[in-house]
Amino acid sequence: MPLSTVRYFLTLTFLFLLNSRIYAQGTPATLDEQNGFLGATFEREWNTFQHLTSLNCSPVEGADVSCYTGSIEGLTLGTTTLQTIQYTFYKNSLAAITVTLKGTKNIAAFCQSLQEVYGPGTHSAEAPTEVEWNGERVHMAYNLVQGETKYEPVLRLVVRSKAQMTRYQAAQLEARRATTQQSLD
Repeated sequence: MPLSTVRYFLTLTFLFLLNSRIYAQGTPATLDEQNGFLGATFEREWNTFQHLTSLNCSPVEGADVSCYTGSIEGLTLGTTTLQTIQYTFYKNSLAAITVTLKGTKNIAAFCQSLQEVYGPGTHSAEAPTEVEWNGERVHMAYNLVQGETKYEPVLRLVVRSKAQMTRYQAAQLEARRATTQQSLD
């Protein structure tokens, strides 16, 4: 195994050990109380946000989904520096928030802040670099991946409204049924 790959996995191991040893004060119920992330509340209409810039969403997501990026200026959790923030709306109502950040120290500080606010999270059995928090109304998960350079990990955090995701999935299922019915007719 190349030395760069070994260093990358050692960095990820360090972050997970740090993540699992921090004393957590918060709980996933805090997610439900906030019903959002970084001051953005789920199911809030897109036109109530200021300074959003439109992004292209995946065409698979459908016409009722729109994506925007916002300014990360003033958005902090602990001492971390955010790279990007994306707001995903379903039928013009906030459904998900995706935050990206880079760097070992930055990610370690972010993970510590997440644990202090939301508790330790649960490590995924299927994806060893994923940690998730599962509230009644809100689901949050992050995944660590290799960045542009072999030595700089990237963390991608996704916070979702369960109600909005249920509505979206039901609409997707209905659309597939309608398409199947049309092809049978």
